[in-house]
Amino acid sequence: MKKIAFIDHSFHKKTKSSNFLKNILEEEFETKYFWDESWQGGRSITAKEINDFEPDIVFYFQTIGKISEIKKIKSKNIIWAPMEDGYFKKKH
Repeated sequence: MKKIAFIDHSFHKKTKSSNFLKNILEEEFETKYFWDESWQGGRSITAKEINDFEPDIVFYFQTIGKISEIKKIKSKNIIWAPMEDGYFKKKH
């Protein structure tokens, strides 16, 4: 079974807004979840953590790592699914 690293915005632990996607992925992949805390001044997920899992696919949901870390990821299959509130800057 192929492996997928799912890097998610840690607020989704509360909102569960990514659960629908996780349920789908778990049917086809061995899945490991990583919770990114950088949005609240916490730690980001490192390439080393991801590489230690040896995933076939790396999936970033809303959050995304620093380019310097992404370049260190060994998997060449990296996906980012942004959410509007995490991507667009609104002008007031």
